[in-house]
Amino acid sequence: MREREAMLKIHQIIHSYLGLPFHEDMSSYDMIPFALAVHEIVNRYPVTMRSRNRRGVRIEDGKVVDNDYTGPVLEEVLRTNRVIRTVPESGAYRGTPVVVAPIRNEKGEAVAAIGVVDLGKILRG
Repeated sequence: MREREAMLKIHQIIHSYLGLPFHEDMSSYDMIPFALAVHEIVNRYPVTMRSRNRRGVRIEDGKVVDNDYTGPVLEEVLRTNRVIRTVPESGAYRGTPVVVAPIRNEKGEAVAAIGVVDLGKILRG
């Protein structure tokens, strides 16, 4: 599946996954079902997620390894409301290419952010 198609699929899941509403005060426990679904879609590569006003989750190897998680790229995406592809200099994924995208409300505001290890970058070297 091409990267654009994968992002579209994730976007569709965001808007339809069990009717789960996304909002800026979503708790880490509210995020777990969605973050686990994305984790499976990306072949169990690590997934992180947080809402604007609350820390979130970090998922690895099919389980939640941190339910009070934040990271510098998640925070930057929430500030800028844009997709960021980078190699973090700090945090749990320091030195690993990641891609993090905002989850927007109907007004286009970033209410949450979700990140995955950037498989394309890793595979291209």
